[in-house]
Amino acid sequence: MKFKILDEEFELDFLDADVMERIEAIVDETQKKNLAQNYNGMTQSQAIRTQCGIIFDCLDNILGEGASNRIFKGRTNLKQTLLAFESLMNAKNRCTEEISELRDKYSPNRAQRRANKGNPQVRYPNHKKGGNHK
Repeated sequence: MKFKILDEEFELDFLDADVMERIEAIVDETQKKNLAQNYNGMTQSQAIRTQCGIIFDCLDNILGEGASNRIFKGRTNLKQTLLAFESLMNAKNRCTEEISELRDKYSPNRAQRRANKGNPQVRYPNHKKGGNHK
């Protein structure tokens, strides 16, 4: 699946089990690093650099070495960094949602309902004869 992070285009096969397993492990490690990081006593600029660095490493590990440089062009902006991470997660979620929709579309229950559509002899659960729904 092709997707953009800020103005840079990337491609990942989110439906490949090995790719997804690697992404899950990297994102999990990123979250652990961020939670374990002690920001107390840091200046705001130090905290921004630290948090951005954690996400830069995540993006580089998932998208390939140098991805964060392509995306941020040497800037360390916390808002842009968080938006980039969000873009990656949204792309992953869109892909898995598309598969869920396809799976649901062809589920046996739906296929049976479509096959029975318009057949007055078929009764659906919770369906009252005559249309009176009380």
